Amino acid sequence: MPFSSVRSALAVAASLVLAGVLASGCSEDPPVSAADDDAGTVSEVDSSAQAEAADETVDLPSEEDLQEYFDAAAGYDVAQLEEARALAEPGSIAEAYVGYLAASMTAYVDGGAPGLEGTTAEREGDGYEFCPDPTDDDTCLLFENIEGRDGKIVNFTINGESLDERLSVGSKKPARAGELGSARLLYAYQSVQSGALFVIAEVRSGQEPVTVASYEATYRSPKGRQSKATEFQGPSDLGADSTANISLAFPGAEPGGTATLKFFSDDFMTEKVVELKTR
Repeated sequence: MPFSSVRSALAVAASLVLAGVLASGCSEDPPVSAADDDAGTVSEVDSSAQAEAADETVDLPSEEDLQEYFDAAAGYDVAQLEEARALAEPGSIAEAYVGYLAASMTAYVDGGAPGLEGTTAEREGDGYEFCPDPTDDDTCLLFENIEGRDGKIVNFTINGESLDERLSVGSKKPARAGELGSARLLYAYQSVQSGALFVIAEVRSGQEPVTVASYEATYRSPKGRQSKATEFQGPSDLGADSTANISLAFPGAEPGGTATLKFFSDDFMTEKVVELKTR
């Protein structure tokens, strides 16, 4: 089932990485490293990490590379977003951001959504800005405080907000749904604009067709508040031995909780539940 409003959902998804005012000097940023213990868990950025050496070389990529990175973020093209990852430092917020956007847009494609019209990023002062809806200034995303190291993009803020506590990267371990299949958390991101929490996962079927009940997905916050996904993207039905991305949106949800997803057998006689920890 597609999002209720493709453009509004896209504007929220795009809000992850599109705000930037270029800063020439910066401190070392903590990496985003995937957790490797429990299935479906993700890491959080260690905001307390400090620069290892005061004289460490910290520099931004070329103007051409910066433009390419933010154009990719504004363009909603999966191939360009994947290419933009090479412009970011491995394990950084910047790499995770375009990875998140690529995974989100893949969910649109996998769900059969129509192509989404992208735009380009414009230089705004020392940074970059774009508006998913040119007629609505509230959708505009400003990237500022752009930090670099060794010619790679490391971190930035969006509309003045840090992404360190908003963006998590999933582990490579799948959460098993018995013989029906599995789900693997890719990213979890709390939108700067809407405050909605987006959970992006890769789902996989076993040897038989399954239904992935994204429309019944729920989320439990760290404080125990439960909510239901109000929007989702990606296919509900998977053929045997198939893979797809799904995107789940939980308005106002606090990061760091657990998303729950149901798998059903083709005849709906068997049900399995998986849990995806978002931190």
